[in-house]
Amino acid sequence: GTGRLPCIEERMDGAMYCNILANSLLPSARKLKKGHGWVFQQDNGPEHMAKATQELLKKKHI
Repeated sequence: GTGRLPCIEERMDGAMYCNILANSLLPSARKLKKGHGWVFQQDNGPEHMAKATQELLKKKHI
């Protein structure tokens, strides 16, 4: 199945990335009922390495 992927038309920062994770990625994973059977990958982009992003991923056990 497919999930909700937003179209980004501006430069992304850590806050925007966290918003996308919380409001698109995680609800899509729940909707698709993937449980622990999915892999999340990202590179070392600044938004991926932002403190807020790292805290969100830790809080959500991702």
